[in-house]
Amino acid sequence: MLQTAAVVISILTGSILLGKEISRPFQDMKKSVDKLNFSIQTLGKDLEDSKNDRRGIHNVLSEHDHRLDEHEVKLVEHGERIKTLFERGKTQ
Repeated sequence: MLQTAAVVISILTGSILLGKEISRPFQDMKKSVDKLNFSIQTLGKDLEDSKNDRRGIHNVLSEHDHRLDEHEVKLVEHGERIKTLFERGKTQ
């Protein structure tokens, strides 16, 4: 009876110690997965910030494009005025 109890206690103790050793790699793996999840979330936020920055840049570029178009029209108008003035000067 005493031997049976000792065997049962030995088996339980061995199982507990072995269980800890077996679960350790899984705990390490969980820590690694948690770190990876954090990195993925951080990268997702960075990607969203980058997308917002690009939208802002495209808006500013559109404004500059519009302004350049207006200046191009003014340059053509000024060129036509200069031509007209030279032609008037030649006829007078």
